[in-house]
Amino acid sequence: MKLSSLHLEHFRNYTRLDFAFPDEPVVVLSGENAQGKTNFLEAIYMLALTKSFRVSDRDFLKQFEQDYYRIEAKGEDLHLELCEVHEPRIQRVLKKNGVRTSAPKFIGHLKVVLFRPEDLHMLTGEPAQRRKYLNTILIQTTPGYMKQLQLYQKLLTQRNALLLQVKLNTMPAYALDLWDEQLAEAGSALLGSRLELVQFLQNQLQEIGVPYTVDYQAVFDVKGDIFFNADLSPGIESASNLTPFLNDFQEKIQTQLQAALEQNRPRDIRATRTSVGPHRDDLKLKINNQPLELTASRGELRSALMALKQAEIAWIQHKTADTPIILLDDVFSELDSTRKNDLFDLLPQDAQIIMTVAEGNPLPSSSKLRVASTVRKVHAGQILL
Repeated sequence: MKLSSLHLEHFRNYTRLDFAFPDEPVVVLSGENAQGKTNFLEAIYMLALTKSFRVSDRDFLKQFEQDYYRIEAKGEDLHLELCEVHEPRIQRVLKKNGVRTSAPKFIGHLKVVLFRPEDLHMLTGEPAQRRKYLNTILIQTTPGYMKQLQLYQKLLTQRNALLLQVKLNTMPAYALDLWDEQLAEAGSALLGSRLELVQFLQNQLQEIGVPYTVDYQAVFDVKGDIFFNADLSPGIESASNLTPFLNDFQEKIQTQLQAALEQNRPRDIRATRTSVGPHRDDLKLKINNQPLELTASRGELRSALMALKQAEIAWIQHKTADTPIILLDDVFSELDSTRKNDLFDLLPQDAQIIMTVAEGNPLPSSSKLRVASTVRKVHAGQILL
């Protein structure tokens, strides 16, 4: 899908914006810092995922002394609207083609892939960042994944609350049996979806011919021992062959996860938190079979991120038969001319690309960019012709 227009009201530093996307597939937003370039990308991202990639506090999204903000976009036969009113209480309204809908039904109509320098921290930072990365992709591409994730998080919260009650002797330990069963069922569904995605990413990295690998690791022991690495057998070469394997895998992992929850119950009661399950898993990235965070240079990390994003785009195309909108937020600032061209040339020919650059920062010299781009200057919450 490609956007034809974007409308903003009281969002960040945009009091009002009505932007018509040009015929060229690449839009370059140039300007000094703090003028609104990233805010423009953030608005599109929110229409895709209903959340900001920058802040969790929604008060920062609306203009000061305003009680609402609105984001609307149109493209082809789709009209998406996100409006959030903050007075007298926070209420968010999502609409698709004028009809109010829920977040699970709203997400997935607009697919995006975001590149930004901060993503380098995802490669080497805490496991929670990589779990969030997988969830963000799957929420956009796998029907039912968001509901399954919400269910798992709800069950996890309830189990943790019950652990405290058991510790305080206000509930018997056997009351956890039902929650363990439900948590294992929901968790195995998440693991099945994540495994399919990770295997696809791995296959894509092999096709690209880069020395990077991805490995999903599930922790089934509170000591941090890895119960398994989700590395499929050599006979499974593509995601299309995964369905029978995943169905069998999900049944087995549900049984094993439930057993692990029961086995670790005494420790969980003492700590009043659940120590095993997909909320503790990790996606390990390696270069030449060595952990990326231990051996990779900054240049290698950039190359690994570029390759991973390329595989992410391929996954979205594979699962949805649609090319995502590519959002590039100041990604060229630290790249030399060769890496700039490498990054731009790996993007799909048919993609709508919206990129921000600091004023004065040279763009890639790629001929693809020169013939297919429109440059607009952003200043004080306005986009100038």
